[in-house]
Amino acid sequence: LTLTKNKKIIGQLYGSISRVYTNKSEIIKALDYSFKSLSLFEEIKDLQLQFVSLYNIANLNLQMGNTDKYYEYKNRAIVLDSIMKLESVKTPKTIGPFLEIKKISQKKHDTTYKTQSYYESKIAEATKNNNLPDLAESLMAEGKIQTENNNLEKGIELLNSALSIETKLNNPYQIALTKYLLGNAEKQVYKKQNLIKNLNNAEKYYLECLPYFKKNKLT
Repeated sequence: LTLTKNKKIIGQLYGSISRVYTNKSEIIKALDYSFKSLSLFEEIKDLQLQFVSLYNIANLNLQMGNTDKYYEYKNRAIVLDSIMKLESVKTPKTIGPFLEIKKISQKKHDTTYKTQSYYESKIAEATKNNNLPDLAESLMAEGKIQTENNNLEKGIELLNSALSIETKLNNPYQIALTKYLLGNAEKQVYKKQNLIKNLNNAEKYYLECLPYFKKNKLT
């Protein structure tokens, strides 16, 4: 990255970094670099590499359990495939199929407690080593899991801890993503307890993260 200013090469390097993080099961970081790739490939109007980035983002979202986002980016990739065919541009052949919803959902169901233990150990390790980026990411991931398992108070506590660290680190993407997850958690609390303060909190978090997502074409 330090040796080139070529946007296509930089985008491809971001994609390679994303795959490394995917292999390490650090999905949030993998997504971050895939979005960086997509932004550059859109800027230089490279349809083939946009397709690869959209494919990767779709599958990464599914691994995180975000099925709505999976379908959103999968459909964008399918539309781009149609555009490439109209323009006689070959669709990249070096990637596999889109992940299957059933397979991932079952895997997620079978490994829920393993995943929780994994991130709890990551939190302990990052705290011991004073590794703030890993600590924030692990807190976010565990907070998301706790929220999905309906442990809303614990999930919100963990997400707020992650947000505090990401704010200190000044990481815009992670800040926006954490606020989005906090919005989801507060909305779930509102549905259970019907307290207007939780609905107001959800709205606040959504409004705060929306400008970043729109600016970076993540909506």
